[in-house]
Amino acid sequence: MKQLLALIQPYLVAHTGPGKPLTALADDLERRMGKNEKYLIFTAAMLVILFFVELGMVIGFRDQPRTLAAVFAAIGIPIFGCVTMMRDLWRQQGASDVLLVIVRHLPASEAKLALQKYVDSLSVPASSGTTLAKNKARHKT
Repeated sequence: MKQLLALIQPYLVAHTGPGKPLTALADDLERRMGKNEKYLIFTAAMLVILFFVELGMVIGFRDQPRTLAAVFAAIGIPIFGCVTMMRDLWRQQGASDVLLVIVRHLPASEAKLALQKYVDSLSVPASSGTTLAKNKARHKT
């Protein structure tokens, strides 16, 4: 999400003057979404390749349980990395889709307000101890 945050910030109203036009942000978001799609395809292909490598090793070493344990341990690390990367890309893709709709369909002043709220929500650290229930309770009062 840091890349998405860095992409949005120049388009918001800065303290010194107006930001960049929002039509350029829509174009940048579309480019980012294209890159994310390529990365998602790449990571999915890596998962398939790792699966077939693991399957081949299981068939090849089926008589050696210790070797199989090492194979599962060694292949589990890249699989975890691919899945983590895919999850982050998927979240960023969803956020980009929503932001693109906001930028394309809302008036510029409302779109910038929505973007600012989104940037503010990303700027709050996740480990700050605030939960969804606490936030809802705080906003009700």
